[in-house]
Amino acid sequence: MAPIGRTVKQPQPAIIQWDNGRGKWRDVGDARWSQWPNFHAETGRNEEFDRAMHAAGVPRIEFFHPAKNGRQATITTDWMLGTFIGLHPITAGPPADKVSSITLEPAMMAAAAEAGIGLRWFDGEKSSMAVRGFLALPNIADGVTIDPDKPETIRALLLTLAEERAAGQRAPITWTVIPVPVQLGVSSNTSDVLMDALVDHRRVCEGADAFRDNRPEEVTFHELVLPLVLGREVEWASRDPRKGGSTTTVYTFASAHPGNVTKPYVRGMWRKPEIHKQAESLFPGIQLWAQRYQRNGGLPQEASFEEGGDIAGPPEAPTAGRAADRPTAQPASSPRGAPVAANGGRTTAASARPGSASRREELL
Repeated sequence: MAPIGRTVKQPQPAIIQWDNGRGKWRDVGDARWSQWPNFHAETGRNEEFDRAMHAAGVPRIEFFHPAKNGRQATITTDWMLGTFIGLHPITAGPPADKVSSITLEPAMMAAAAEAGIGLRWFDGEKSSMAVRGFLALPNIADGVTIDPDKPETIRALLLTLAEERAAGQRAPITWTVIPVPVQLGVSSNTSDVLMDALVDHRRVCEGADAFRDNRPEEVTFHELVLPLVLGREVEWASRDPRKGGSTTTVYTFASAHPGNVTKPYVRGMWRKPEIHKQAESLFPGIQLWAQRYQRNGGLPQEASFEEGGDIAGPPEAPTAGRAADRPTAQPASSPRGAPVAANGGRTTAASARPGSASRREELL
């Protein structure tokens, strides 16, 4: 009879949240609170992820979470990712283009879990949705300037990535992939926003199939970076009947893939061999997680504050100023000692390009 042994403690996944502009945050050591949309990830959940983020030079902020649903107000230390990130989503893709189309059909919900997508929408509750994958941090080439709070500058940059380049000419943008699985979770109307981004990513994966050469396998979601940028400023009506249809102004995020999928673009967004191997080994576990998500819900979702707090927050979080014009709206994310581009992003990649690869690993 085999011994019982001891279970090895499993680390919690790092959680990436989207603050739609209603959250309050401040730079560590700063007394001023700001409000501006951003992606951020709480520290202390996964040591390996925290080490990788520290090595990549990602700055930290303090994020205020108001009292809500009986929970006390808290302040957490988070990694500030700004309004421009990439994600290698480990999923087979949504079985439909709309959240409502999936949640209304049990067979579609089963298909979503089989595809590795966490989705939940019970009567009387807000919808929640999550995907798992690998975070990709953008590295902007020397001489290239973008404003992450103006997504049109990022879209223009990605269009240049889609153009043919002379031999030896550097790509205008590369990606540093954090080799630790993360979870991007959203709720309520933002579930549709994440769904739209995944649907657009499917379009690009299908377009990339044209450049497979002799590779028989279709391009899967995790093999390309999904670039996520600041989306539109919108007014959403509250789904809480107690609020009488009141509206709230928030910011969304969106896919920044260009309309035309070219071979140079696919090459510039292509995954590294080790990411592919990790994704394939993780996918069965992600499918099981997605099944449990439907029954039990997910880990903390977005910092949207749509419903407001149950009680007033502590005095540490007074009214916050709009941070759109602050230089810290998109903090620098360069490694220590590395030059910083005008946009505040890293100017050099943190890891070298892989050397030899199998035919499966080398699309182009």
